[in-house]
Amino acid sequence: MTEQIGKITLDLSKYPGEDFYCDGAVEDELLEIVQKYSEEEYGKVIEERQSWPVLYHLSHIRENIVDWIPMTKDMKVLEVGSGCGAITGALARKAGSVTCVDLSKKRSTINATRHKNCDNVTIHVGNFKDIEPDLPCDYDYVCLIGVFEYGIRNIKYGIPDTVQRGVDPVGVVYTTISQEHTQVAGVKNPFDASFAHLLMFVTPNFLLTSMGTIS
Repeated sequence: MTEQIGKITLDLSKYPGEDFYCDGAVEDELLEIVQKYSEEEYGKVIEERQSWPVLYHLSHIRENIVDWIPMTKDMKVLEVGSGCGAITGALARKAGSVTCVDLSKKRSTINATRHKNCDNVTIHVGNFKDIEPDLPCDYDYVCLIGVFEYGIRNIKYGIPDTVQRGVDPVGVVYTTISQEHTQVAGVKNPFDASFAHLLMFVTPNFLLTSMGTIS
């Protein structure tokens, strides 16, 4: 089952029928904004609304986290946890194709609506471990921006190694970790073990990480 928003296809074949992750009314507000305003008008809307979620999801500044990456138009990118599309547009401008995966249909609809003119983006809605077997295994980059700290809660279910399977042997896995998520599942700073686990599966691929509050 698929839905088309502009040039973007939403693949709903693995969607369970409801969103298990939602920020509530702010997502309706974000959808209303991207339906009504062009990307060039987001700055004005952010100034008028004076809302942290609106700033967080729609500010172009967040694209800085991937703007520096040396991608070319012959490259394929997998974005795990694409959310409302804060960096999807930047990836689409840089790479030849972008495959997005996100649990939330509402957030994926926001993403597709704001980037409806991108003809190189496909969005899969559902759990990554259900979608991953149907994805190719030759992505040049896999981006996990602001989602790695959630994925490691379920390390025993293979989050790092399922990510690794999608990367070309000379590809790159790029992830960020927010300082506000230094405690995960009741464990203080569990990332050392998690990085070791991820590196075990990523090698000989290349792992880039960024610590901070930028995602």
